[in-house]
Amino acid sequence: MIELIVIDWARTIYDTENERLFPDSVETLDYLKNKYKLAVVSLSRSEPVKARKKLIEDLGLDKYFELILIDPEDKNKLYEQAFAHFKLQPEEICIIDDRTVRGVQWGNKKGCETIWLQRGKFKDELPNEETGNPNYIIKTLNEVKQIL
Repeated sequence: MIELIVIDWARTIYDTENERLFPDSVETLDYLKNKYKLAVVSLSRSEPVKARKKLIEDLGLDKYFELILIDPEDKNKLYEQAFAHFKLQPEEICIIDDRTVRGVQWGNKKGCETIWLQRGKFKDELPNEETGNPNYIIKTLNEVKQIL
């Protein structure tokens, strides 16, 4: 039974190329917030960590997340911090990420449920032996509602 969903920020919730939320982000977060604990993780290489956090707050999305984790370098560290913060078993956690070599790989190695949002810049970054296959592949965030 999934208790926590850890969602990647860039290209999952937020369209970094067009600097706006994806059209289905708020609706999907509204749906998920009523059923699960939510955390967001974000690498912030293009802007300071404080600026990324302010963007999330200015967009009114901080109300959806029990935990907001941002780092300029190490995404795996962010997943580890979320894992430790909530003190849940791997099978109680779902990772949603647009990259197979980040969230999907981390989640698979830990035994979490994984969802690959296959769109945007990394849509051709296919799963391999090192990453493992995601449990689900979706093209829009809204599809999560049919899975979970």
